[in-house]
Amino acid sequence: NIQKIVENLATMTFPKDLVVKSLNEIDLEKLLEYDRSVFGTDRRVFMERWISAPGSFGYVAVNGHNKISGYAILKQAVRGAGTEIGLAIAPLYSDDPHIAKCLLKTAAERCLANEAVPKTKLEMVHPVGDICGEGAPLLMKELEAEMILITSRMYTKGIPLGRQTKKMYGIASPAFD
Repeated sequence: NIQKIVENLATMTFPKDLVVKSLNEIDLEKLLEYDRSVFGTDRRVFMERWISAPGSFGYVAVNGHNKISGYAILKQAVRGAGTEIGLAIAPLYSDDPHIAKCLLKTAAERCLANEAVPKTKLEMVHPVGDICGEGAPLLMKELEAEMILITSRMYTKGIPLGRQTKKMYGIASPAFD
């Protein structure tokens, strides 16, 4: 529930050196560099199409040294044979849980303020399991989020080298395609 996210994060403060900017204010090369540092492989074609899809928007956390420390992309999610429209965060990557909350707070507040955005719910597929940190499930618990689906990813050759799964709070999922 977007309203509940805003209420649960109402008293949270941002670090002094952190600014959350609109995705279109950030150089694409810098965003791709950060994405590559987390995901472990180059996803230029995917990312270019993902962020330019109709209805997509996002936010980027930048520290005082103008270095990206997280980003979130939001997309419209249609469920129930088109009868239910909401939003999905896919992905949400962050250097730490506090920055992830700053991105979520900004996204939720701006969603409520924007008349063109559905207000019902905000979905996020977060990674689980031993290979991922505890950050995503703890964040969901803190926000009193409801788990509605469990999905798995399988890798025939193991997790790709260089992937920083502890920075993955929400992942892009075929369910949002």
